[in-house]
Amino acid sequence: AMEWKADDSISEGGTLESPQRWLPRLDAIARSSGALIAPGGGAKVYMTFPQGEPSGLLKGISKLGRLQDRLSGPPAMALACGDIVSSGLNLGPTRSPVITGRPIFHNERLLSEALPGQLLISPPAYKQLKDVLRNAGGGTTVIEGVRSQKKFYALSPWPTVESSTQTVVSSGDTAIADGPVLASIRPGSILGERYEILKHLGAGAMGTVFKARDRKLDDVVALKMLPPEVLADAENLERMKSEIRIARKITHPNVLRTHDLWEQDGQPVISMEYVRGIALSQLIERSGKLKLAAGLRVCSQVLKGLAAAHQAGVLHRDIKPANIILDQSGNARLMDFGISHPTSASTEGEPHRIMGTANYMAPEIVTGGEVDERSDLYAMGVMMFEIFTGTLPFKEGKAIEVCMAHVKEEAPDPSERWPGIPNDLEKIIQTCMAKSPQQRYASAERLLRQLQNVRRQSAAATAAG
Repeated sequence: AMEWKADDSISEGGTLESPQRWLPRLDAIARSSGALIAPGGGAKVYMTFPQGEPSGLLKGISKLGRLQDRLSGPPAMALACGDIVSSGLNLGPTRSPVITGRPIFHNERLLSEALPGQLLISPPAYKQLKDVLRNAGGGTTVIEGVRSQKKFYALSPWPTVESSTQTVVSSGDTAIADGPVLASIRPGSILGERYEILKHLGAGAMGTVFKARDRKLDDVVALKMLPPEVLADAENLERMKSEIRIARKITHPNVLRTHDLWEQDGQPVISMEYVRGIALSQLIERSGKLKLAAGLRVCSQVLKGLAAAHQAGVLHRDIKPANIILDQSGNARLMDFGISHPTSASTEGEPHRIMGTANYMAPEIVTGGEVDERSDLYAMGVMMFEIFTGTLPFKEGKAIEVCMAHVKEEAPDPSERWPGIPNDLEKIIQTCMAKSPQQRYASAERLLRQLQNVRRQSAAATAAG
């Protein structure tokens, strides 16, 4: 939430001039960070981010911090987390968005205590985001509120997230934008004379995703806008093109199909099958660890899709809950092969070019060793650890620290986090997370068979009990 406040040196009219200068830039920040903007009445606006993946929030906060250094009249700011209710209010011929919920009430309280340029954080949001902020170079301090003199968390220093796309900042009326194509995309716009943009779906480290209608085929698809610098790395671009050519041949009910990769005015775009559902990461965030039967079903489905990808000759290289979507029927779909790698290739000789997510990264990827299907199975083991215990095996911190933990530290036994885990399931996770690839399962099919044995045993025990 943001509110521009008047003081003795600024008239009420002057106070309203500040939002007019800031709003075009806030709109661009919201679109590039996967957020939505709603009016709050008077000189107040709300910016809402989807839960589950903090990358969009970090990107937005980082840009807000940089904008304060360039634009006068900053607002007082507040950050809270939780579910909100969105509706609309009919005002004559227009319909104005209205949001409510506990985070709104928290932010109202925090705004009354904040000075212009300050961002106060609610205790639940602080608990949820403190490690994420620290990893991005941000932090918090405790200050006294201007109204009650009670203690509050304030953002300091602000996080610094290097934008993965071109950032443009103008001293005039031009908004902050992430490349000319991405900045112009909004519901109703047409991309490449073919795709009608219907809705912004989200943003992450590897791009921004929109729901669109393919006017040529009269079909609904998902469009992922990749970082423009992808085009500057010729080797990486060829690898991605090769991956897309292979990935679009995979037709499996547990794989989200990739259609094509092309360039639109310097903006690389991937078109994919559109599936309505929820990311597994969001489900884990809301529910904690999954129930045994549900977790076994999801993992089995992911492994079926992964086995199909491996048989097609492609690694995923970034298996994690955020890359698993659960459709409306509850079926798990493996998606985002954008950073995967042909199985015939090796990263030997390029120990510093590692791709993936630190929390799920196999040791051989970190050290520059040979990468094969078993590297995906290591990530699968980490994800299963998280699914069945509700926690990651290694403490979240700086990316390099987490990577080295995968290399040097022994992972805790899953039973330390969930004493009730079946012994056979614990052994499966431990085998997947073995430091040496030779000690892991040889294939996704073999791991799947072991997991299915646990499913049958669990079902039999439930029926007997």
